[in-house]
Amino acid sequence: METNVIEEMASISLRRCESQTELTDERAHGLFVVISGMGDMTIRHQKIPVSMGRCYYAAPGAKTTVSPHFNSLDLYHIRFERWRKSENDRREPIWVADLSEWLPEGALDVGDEGRYLEQASVLHGIIERDELAMYRRRLLFQEILYECFRACVGRTEEQKDSQGAIRHAIRYIQEHYREELHRDELARMANISPEYFSQQFKTVSGSSLTDYLAGVRIGHVKERLLFTNERLAEIAKAVGYRDEYYLSRKFKNVTGMSPSAYVKSDKKIVSLNPHLTRHLLALGIVPAATVTYPWGFGDYQAWMDEQGCVCRSWDKGFSDEELLRMEPELLLCIDNVSPDRLSFYRGICPTLVIPWYLSDWRGHFREVARAVNRRTEAESWLKAFAAKADATRNAIREAVGAELTVLIYNVRGDAAFVYRNRAMGSQVIYDELGMRMPVSVQARSVQGNFIPVEPKEVIPAFSADCILLSVDRSPEAKERAERMLESSEWKVFCNLPGKRVREVDMARWHGYDPLSILWQLEDAAKLFAL
Repeated sequence: METNVIEEMASISLRRCESQTELTDERAHGLFVVISGMGDMTIRHQKIPVSMGRCYYAAPGAKTTVSPHFNSLDLYHIRFERWRKSENDRREPIWVADLSEWLPEGALDVGDEGRYLEQASVLHGIIERDELAMYRRRLLFQEILYECFRACVGRTEEQKDSQGAIRHAIRYIQEHYREELHRDELARMANISPEYFSQQFKTVSGSSLTDYLAGVRIGHVKERLLFTNERLAEIAKAVGYRDEYYLSRKFKNVTGMSPSAYVKSDKKIVSLNPHLTRHLLALGIVPAATVTYPWGFGDYQAWMDEQGCVCRSWDKGFSDEELLRMEPELLLCIDNVSPDRLSFYRGICPTLVIPWYLSDWRGHFREVARAVNRRTEAESWLKAFAAKADATRNAIREAVGAELTVLIYNVRGDAAFVYRNRAMGSQVIYDELGMRMPVSVQARSVQGNFIPVEPKEVIPAFSADCILLSVDRSPEAKERAERMLESSEWKVFCNLPGKRVREVDMARWHGYDPLSILWQLEDAAKLFAL
């Protein structure tokens, strides 16, 4: 079948938006897939809340900006052109740029928003080195267009039944909560009578339209109170209330306390990441529940048990039913959760999402401290740590003389890795203590924190004065490490003048958080300074 429209991708780029960022394009259609962070996107003066994994469309010439709520917001910007065949008397067709709106501008809904992020991530990583890569890139781009178009078709089909129309109205409320929303207008959009809309809305959502809208707005107020430095007047305007006085009255009606009292109140916290749990422990807070690694939380475990903290293996986590029964007042996670999960969490209570790679452990610590109203305590902890790090660095240099070149190596049951940053003590060794990373590690062009390296390849590939070895607690990993250390290459290395292998406890060296960093600093002092 002859086609009358052709789409061609112009480019895909990764954009980091740390403040309001202009994304308008006069000639190209735009798809925006959010990688991490939360904020607002404004398309033709329509402000739309954006969140991780969601996809948004803007036509050519549509004034488009994005503003992050907290810190920064990362997104993929896919620019593409549409060409339409023009009718003419010539034998050869003439193709003209189609600058008209292809889809309804704004959010594109699918059942699994993570699909957009997965596809865009792969598309961004494809480099057209040959024809095969070129065709793969084109195919994946067409698959993304298909998902976008399917989302709009599916939206139309869903509205054919009343409860589907109500679900669409609920999504509309979640995205447009800051606007003036009235039952009659929502009912008109759902194509049902106002009275039937009210009845069906309570059936589907479990609450009246007024209560549901208030809950959505107050939920956003809570997050802004805990996670930003915005003033109450700014928050009121951002969530759709006329002023801070009306917001305060509404907030107290819904929660039973004033906004300021809410910020200062102790909260029932559930941590969905063990590193973030250690941030809380460093601030003197035991969460109500947390996921945990097999080795637990060291000396803090007894205190947590005394406080009744529920610990669950990180690879199992908590079911939805368990989270609902616990009724947490604050959830902590990092930005590796799917959009569906994040939406579920935020429906329960304010959810702090730490963008793992946008800042270091100090930045994570300060964000957690702000959310739990412990900023003063966090700064005191960091000041004390800095003093201890300075003293340890000086003591090590005095003890060993010149700076050491240190390799950080981790052995597991079925894999082994050389670490470069953000884990296994790399932050302490290379950044806090200023020891040298092997040149061959720096030269490796890889993405991520670590390099997969088999034990037999370590000694020939990397030149170092000292190898810090951590071994997983599994029997397979221990056996593998024993065989490695008994090999001729490793024995020769250990017998060379000035060379050494020091084994460290993976339970203390695995983490990237204040407590783990402190433990690693203390261990390094014992290894090198004594």
